[in-house]
Amino acid sequence: FVIPDDKKIVNDIFIPKHAANGAVEGHKVVVRLTSYPQGRMSAEGEVVKILGHKNDPGVDILSIIHKHGLPLQFPDEVLEHANRISDTISEKDLQGRRDLRDQMIVTIDGEDAKDLDDAVTVTKLANGHYKLGVHIADVSYYVEEGSPIDREAYERGTSVYLV
Repeated sequence: FVIPDDKKIVNDIFIPKHAANGAVEGHKVVVRLTSYPQGRMSAEGEVVKILGHKNDPGVDILSIIHKHGLPLQFPDEVLEHANRISDTISEKDLQGRRDLRDQMIVTIDGEDAKDLDDAVTVTKLANGHYKLGVHIADVSYYVEEGSPIDREAYERGTSVYLV
């Protein structure tokens, strides 16, 4: 039997031995229902994916991702397009922008952040006051409208932070 995380499903789901697909007690799994409950009979299903042992680090996050149907990876087309974006800055890239590369700018994103796009500077002014600079990267500059990255961003709609 599988005990669903979703509290809207009040009964356990029966998994026949032939449909366990290697899952054992304690595994967190994704199940496809093969029959719905009738009378006193439980719903029946088959294990389609083993996320890991329920106590393994990260399995709780994987469970939330699957529960909400969130994408786990980027499509190959998106990754290939991202890898083609140059990591050097040209003179054209600087047009209409202030070049701050000579300043000590420190990221405020955490060590486990996937994107380092928020930062600050602190400068002591001549009058003894301090100036706080807040810097937010313009990542949209590198995303061409209609590109694979743009289409994927549109599909996802927003960032999801689970930790």
